[in-house]
Amino acid sequence: MISQKYAAFIKNLDFDDISGSALESCKIVILDTIGVALGGSQAPHSCSAAAFAHDFSEKKEATVFAHDGKTSCLNAAFANGVMAHATDFDDDYEPGAVHVACAVIPAAFALAESRGENGKSVITAVVAGYEIACRVAGALALKEKRAGYHITGAVGGFGSAAACGKLLKLEEGQLVNAVGIAGDQACGLLQYHFDGSMLKHLHGGRAAQNGLFSALLAERGFSGSPEIFEGSYGFYNVLFSGDYNAAKLTDNLGRTFKISETSLKPYPSCRATHSPIAAALILKRRHNLAAEEIDKITLRLFSRAYKSYNKPSPETNLQALLSEQFCVATALLRGEVTLQCFSPEALKDEKVRYLMRKIELAEDNALTDRFTKMRSRPIVLEILMKGGERFIEEVEWAPGSPANPMSEADRLKKFENLASAVLDKEKTGRLMNHLLNLEKVENTATVTELLH
Repeated sequence: MISQKYAAFIKNLDFDDISGSALESCKIVILDTIGVALGGSQAPHSCSAAAFAHDFSEKKEATVFAHDGKTSCLNAAFANGVMAHATDFDDDYEPGAVHVACAVIPAAFALAESRGENGKSVITAVVAGYEIACRVAGALALKEKRAGYHITGAVGGFGSAAACGKLLKLEEGQLVNAVGIAGDQACGLLQYHFDGSMLKHLHGGRAAQNGLFSALLAERGFSGSPEIFEGSYGFYNVLFSGDYNAAKLTDNLGRTFKISETSLKPYPSCRATHSPIAAALILKRRHNLAAEEIDKITLRLFSRAYKSYNKPSPETNLQALLSEQFCVATALLRGEVTLQCFSPEALKDEKVRYLMRKIELAEDNALTDRFTKMRSRPIVLEILMKGGERFIEEVEWAPGSPANPMSEADRLKKFENLASAVLDKEKTGRLMNHLLNLEKVENTATVTELLH
């Protein structure tokens, strides 16, 4: 059974088993996630989550990032998970279209702080959590509608449960229970696509909290379904009509590490907008394009991007970061795409709206075939100028993917920019140093005390 294989992997994984590349990838995604959480900590939904966590703070054992005081590890995992996903700046495992970091890392840090665990234990737990969540998501067929579930909400709890179960040093039977309990809570609906609500970002927090909740229950003897994945009424058959590739769940388990295959985001928007943004920025810089001289823009997309992110008139922050039109127009007009580009004022900018109306989206079957076979993010952007000049740019792999990675300088700059929104320069530098050398940290509280 799948859960038993996962339990054996989690139980037996040792820090020394982690390859050098996986160790480096783990520290990179932890640094990125903490930075993203700090950068998103003052968003309205993050403040709501932090207030909720403090209002029900029956224990004072774990830090709520960028907010005063401590709360229970369960509530800290929830609030910090919301923050990590609040701006859509968090990493993405593209073969499974899932955000793993917002579920796994906040839960692992909250539990580790409450139990006084060291950096090596956190790294090992995060690697285990990524492995399970990426495999569970990667086995899905990734059809356009995905049965109406947000993969992060549906899958993230498995990763959180695995990471927390590892930190709790659960036995194999307890780990089977933890994963089974987490699967029973799997959810996260895609309705936010249509109304722009805060629910998308709730999913990261709930996945983090649900996984930790599941591991803590299992520690106390609560049982979960041992066939939670493949059972007749298990995860895949109920939520996704049995449409999954079972081989991807366990092939090479323990011999390769999925955390090395994650993608970082250079822009705070949906991953499907990154290739179009990159193409727009390339053309603007290469040809010194003036937005007011553009006559028409054509963006050719693979099917899922065309059907899900064709939002010509976004009204909320979330709808804007899910909108191909808004992101491309912003890139061409401003020459950058930053958090400030999605502010309420930026959403109302008539110059952006005017340029958006010149953008035509088209579905391209050839691009869909490449997306299906390679899991790349292929797009073609064509810009026609009023003077008749025509410029075309094609992007296969979105920037930040393993095939087109961000440079170390860009990764560190991203962290510093985000962290400095709430921390002073000295504290930001100390935090960065701890995270880049996390395996040497004796107590995780050394890190989290810098996050108040």
